[in-house]
Amino acid sequence: LKKDALRQLNIVSNLDLSGNMINNIANSLMLSGHFGNLNTLGTLKLCGNNITEPPKAALGALRALQHLHLCQNQLTQLKKDAFGQLNIVSNLDLSGNKINNISYSAFEGLPQLVNIDLSFNNLSWVPPGAFLGILFNIQYKTPNFHNQYVFFHS
Repeated sequence: LKKDALRQLNIVSNLDLSGNMINNIANSLMLSGHFGNLNTLGTLKLCGNNITEPPKAALGALRALQHLHLCQNQLTQLKKDAFGQLNIVSNLDLSGNKINNISYSAFEGLPQLVNIDLSFNNLSWVPPGAFLGILFNIQYKTPNFHNQYVFFHS
């Protein structure tokens, strides 16, 4: 994306950047104005890219964000405070990644999170405290339903 590509989109409520082979949304891109003017953005779809970690710093500028879709990327782990401070995000789609590790307080900065989709990941165990401080509905499906057990602790 060029520096000013999204500058004129200051009243956009939905942005779908799925399937664009995006592999990194660097902090410098955010600071240079890529998402900075999207003050009304409520839904961001980044599915089907090559993102390997949640774009924590990049998302911080999106104060109206409620729905974040990072499905079908290359996420393998969610570290503590993985998404930063996203105060009104209520829906998070992480399905179809390769997540095999969720750290303690991974969702710490998401106090309004109520729906998480972790379907089709590589989870076999989630540690106590991973969902600390949030109320949520969780979806988890695997391509092979038999002999698949996932233990969630909160």
